[in-house]
Amino acid sequence: MGNRWGCWAWFFRWDALADTIVRGTAVEESDRARTRACIVTDEGEVIADSRGQALKATLPLDELATLLRHEKAHAEVKCEGRRWLAGYGRSPGFETYATGWHSLVMQEV
Repeated sequence: MGNRWGCWAWFFRWDALADTIVRGTAVEESDRARTRACIVTDEGEVIADSRGQALKATLPLDELATLLRHEKAHAEVKCEGRRWLAGYGRSPGFETYATGWHSLVMQEV
């Protein structure tokens, strides 16, 4: 029968998916203005953001490398000259592959 070659691919609207994830993060309405939900890469590149900075910014978080060493963590961190309480979790990926992405929810203190 010979060699068979093929490709399986799918496309999805990343912007809609990311927006649903970060804007759907459970935050009290009274806390929403001082809370930021993001998905970031290992380098801190923001790929989804409740503040609309997706694919436009790198999170200037001094303690980012320390947080990212853990599967889950929380800490008080400094970002953009302000103090934040940050909760973090490493993405488990999808099916059999890891994305290398990290979920981060920060609230200004």
